[in-house]
Amino acid sequence: MIRLLMLAAVFVLLVVMLKRWQTERRRRAEANAVLNAQVGKRGVATEPIDKDSGLVRVGGEAYAARTDGDEAIAPRTLVEIVTVFRFRLVVRKLAGGGHLMDVDQMTSAADPPDDAEPPSSDDTPPA
Repeated sequence: MIRLLMLAAVFVLLVVMLKRWQTERRRRAEANAVLNAQVGKRGVATEPIDKDSGLVRVGGEAYAARTDGDEAIAPRTLVEIVTVFRFRLVVRKLAGGGHLMDVDQMTSAADPPDDAEPPSSDDTPPA
């Protein structure tokens, strides 16, 4: 009787372990599919990226990344996703540097000079 109970307990344990293994395998496959869907897209480095670690934003989502060479990539640099390696996107700097314009530069370029008068509502365009 004890042997039968032990055999049943081992069987239940094996079934539970198999289900966990299957769940983990399915989760990894889904994560890998999401990462592989990013290959060929472009993103922005949000942290420095080197051959070991970094962070890139693609389509509004942040992903772990690494470079495809020894050259480090600075934050705010445009990159292209080349492949996936160990659940990290492997990226390459886009040709031409690809730095994003600083937000302060963008707003200052769009703002009129301080000494410029705003147009009045009384002015009518010439006919």
